[in-house]
Amino acid sequence: MNLNGMLKQTDSPFTTSVLECPLPPKFHLPQLECYDGMKDPLDHIGAFKTILNLQQTLNEVICMSFPATLRGVARVWFNKFSTSSIVNFEQLSDSFVWHFIGGQRHKRPISYLLTIRQQEKESLRDYVKHFNKAVLEIDEVDDQVIMMTFQAGLNNPDLVFLLGKTPPTSIKDLLFKAQKYMNGEDALIAKGLMGKWKKEETSDSQGKKKDRKDHSSETKASKSSPEVPKKRLNFTPLVMPVDKILMQIKDEPSLKWPKPLSTSSR
Repeated sequence: MNLNGMLKQTDSPFTTSVLECPLPPKFHLPQLECYDGMKDPLDHIGAFKTILNLQQTLNEVICMSFPATLRGVARVWFNKFSTSSIVNFEQLSDSFVWHFIGGQRHKRPISYLLTIRQQEKESLRDYVKHFNKAVLEIDEVDDQVIMMTFQAGLNNPDLVFLLGKTPPTSIKDLLFKAQKYMNGEDALIAKGLMGKWKKEETSDSQGKKKDRKDHSSETKASKSSPEVPKKRLNFTPLVMPVDKILMQIKDEPSLKWPKPLSTSSR
């Protein structure tokens, strides 16, 4: 062994068995973004192993290659290993994950999807991208919950009407129907008609709201307007029987008595 080899073994945290493993002739380091301790360590380890496993790389070579994907605080962490302390990649990867697990991505609760809303000027395509990104941040989510929250956040009256009229049976069906409207929006944008269509859609929507408001106001007014009370006739109550009253006024000139009934002769 030459002096350079002796110095490499003296300074390296890898054991002799790892250092003496020759590199394959066509070996290439994976083209990965260097890990700086701020992201999910499991994502980095997974991507690194996937690329090297495709090359059928030996464990010792994987182990020696890993430090090349580290920078910043992650590189400082690796340099603190004592000499000849790393035996294989399993040991190195376990130590890496446990040290940087604090930077792992935290999963959001399912209720987070209810906060995703299509903004006033946000296209349907952008909303779908925004919503799908939020779904990936949820640990476990049911398909029915995804469809319900997606529709709840929509700001497209036509699509809301369609989905209400013919509810989607699956996420694939939901995205298929949404894709039709995305294609329509793309066609309008290509022809420069998107702004005009949005303006007309807004005017129609406001007109319908105004009609409903006017109808509601008329209904409330008709219910709240007081009915004109019917005039009641007040009569003076009698203080004696009717027959006695008739006997007292029988001689009054203004009183007309009915003619006696005629009897037919036999």
